[in-house]
Amino acid sequence: MNTLTRLFGTIGLLAIGALPNAKASVVITNHFDADPGWAGVNNTSGGNSYENYYADTNSFQGEYFSLGHALQGSGRFDARNVSTFTGGAEIGHRSASTSDQTFLGLHVVDLDASNVRIRAFFQRSDGVGLGSSLSVVPINGDYWFSYSYNPNSGGSSQGQLSLTVTNSTFSNTFTVDLTAADRAVGGVLDAFGVGSNPLSFPSASNTGDIFIDDVSFTAIPEPSAVALLGAGTLLLGRQRRLRVR
Repeated sequence: MNTLTRLFGTIGLLAIGALPNAKASVVITNHFDADPGWAGVNNTSGGNSYENYYADTNSFQGEYFSLGHALQGSGRFDARNVSTFTGGAEIGHRSASTSDQTFLGLHVVDLDASNVRIRAFFQRSDGVGLGSSLSVVPINGDYWFSYSYNPNSGGSSQGQLSLTVTNSTFSNTFTVDLTAADRAVGGVLDAFGVGSNPLSFPSASNTGDIFIDDVSFTAIPEPSAVALLGAGTLLLGRQRRLRVR
C-alpha cells in the first residue's frame, strides 16, 4: 500500500461566500510554501490495509459537509518514483475518521513505472464506491485538476461530481452521478487532502510518490469569519505543499 509521507507548506487566501441551502463556507488556497500543520493519520509505515491520509482538518473547525452541500476542489498533482501496484491515492474531500470511508474527488490508481490511471470518484461512508471511466496518463505529467460537486445535479438529481484534468498534452472531463441510495447512506466530509482508503492487496515493496500543490478547496470558516460574509476576503498566514508515498 502506498504510504503517505511528508508535507511541506502553503499560503492561504480565504474567499468567503455561502453555500446554497447550507452553512457558510470558505475557499482556502494553499501553495505549500510553509507547513500549515495538516493532520497525518497512519502515514508513517507501509504494507498494511489501513486507511491513511495527510489532510487539512483544521479548516473545517470541527464541522462537516454532507452530500447535500455544494463543494469544489482544485490544484496540481503528479505521480513519480513509481513501482507497479494496483492501489492508488485519492485527492479531494474526505472524512477525517478512519471508520468513515467517505471521499469525493480525484482518484489516481493502478500506478506503474510509466503511467497511472485517473478518474472522478465518490465513495460512501460504508465503502461502496462510484467511479467514472478511467484515462491512462503518463507519470511526471504536471497535471491540473478541478472538480465540483452539485448536490442537485446528475441523471436522477441526487448529486453529480464533475472532474477536469489537464496538462500541456491532455485534457478530459469525468463525471459521476449519485443515486438516491447513495444519498441515503450519506457521509461526512470534514477534511481535504491526499490519502487512500483500505486496499485489498497492500504491499510494502510496491510504492509510488503522489505530489499535490496549489490546492483550493471548500471548507468551513471560524465563527468569527462567518460574521464577515460579504466583506470580501481574508488573508491567512498559512502555507503548505504535500508529498505522498
